[in-house]
Amino acid sequence: MKPPDPIHVVLLPALAEEPAVRLAVAGDGRVLSRELLGIGSGPSQVPERGPFTVVLVPGTDAPARWLQPTAFSDAQARAAARAQAGEELAAVDAIHVAVGHAAAPAEPRPVVAVAEAAMEDWLARVQALGVRADRMVPDHLALSAPDDPEGWVAVIREGHCLARSARRSFRVEAELAATIIGDATAPIREPETVEALLAKGALAAPLDLLQGPYAAADGRPTGWRAWRRAAVLAGALAVSVPLLWTVEAAGHLLAARKLESDAEARVMKALPGPGADADPVLAARAGLARNRARDDFPIAFRALASGMQELDGAAIERVTWQAGSPLRALVQHSDAAQLDALGNHASSHGLTLVAAGTRRVDGRLHSEVDLIESAP
Repeated sequence: MKPPDPIHVVLLPALAEEPAVRLAVAGDGRVLSRELLGIGSGPSQVPERGPFTVVLVPGTDAPARWLQPTAFSDAQARAAARAQAGEELAAVDAIHVAVGHAAAPAEPRPVVAVAEAAMEDWLARVQALGVRADRMVPDHLALSAPDDPEGWVAVIREGHCLARSARRSFRVEAELAATIIGDATAPIREPETVEALLAKGALAAPLDLLQGPYAAADGRPTGWRAWRRAAVLAGALAVSVPLLWTVEAAGHLLAARKLESDAEARVMKALPGPGADADPVLAARAGLARNRARDDFPIAFRALASGMQELDGAAIERVTWQAGSPLRALVQHSDAAQLDALGNHASSHGLTLVAAGTRRVDGRLHSEVDLIESAP
């Protein structure tokens, strides 16, 4: 069951001082009316009831990736996203992870990691407009998926390109879009057409950011309550999720911002480098270290995550990593035997697990562990 007509779609601008666009949309996706909303233009208090409202937020810092679900805990999914987003988001420990839905349980689902600060900012801006957000969606996810599995759908809005393929969706500066989607796809630029596409797609967007701690607590009687179940799906991400998220999801984001070379430079800087008179043996070792640094995190995290899956009730609370240093994780477990089992699992993957400290919290053990490459 869908919400009754009309549905409001609010396009939040990238700049807070710019007015938002509110579209009244029929159930079939037709735009019935358009108006501009400025701060203070709405009611002084957000109405408890009103037309069902989907807010499209500027998704520059909220790219989406379609990932394969199986048994994977919410804490582990958050840890993987936090570890990768560490250099993209200022608050590593304040990342909100949202998981979308798919047509069938075994199909990949969209996953978005975004700073909680961005979520709070969007919610505050929506409230200042006197709007009640029933759903919140990154604007690029309001684009319908292309018919061609290898193709793209792209539009230009506010000088940015919103692009979606079968397995990726993001917003970048317009001039950088071609480095990701190529020249074969010509973005749609006509503002009225772009708004119409986003309005229609917003009604069927595959992911709602208002889940987990941001899920509505009231009991509004709408059939769209099923969207809130998406939070539960964060407990069903595959072991491949962290690897895909860290290697592939970052790939298009870094490329879009032309930061791949900068990221590589940071890795190289963290590792020993040969000077003009460097010893050939040391130089060779440094070169090997450079080549392997890019693989260290996904290899270590894959071993950690797969080992945690074998431990009943265990979970990863936090992961940190820096080039040249071992992966460190805060893991929650029931007893020392589980930590020993995790160490044996790591050993089978060529890694040594070193416990840096353990404390008991609410009857559970929380241990800081390092995963170090085992000596040959």
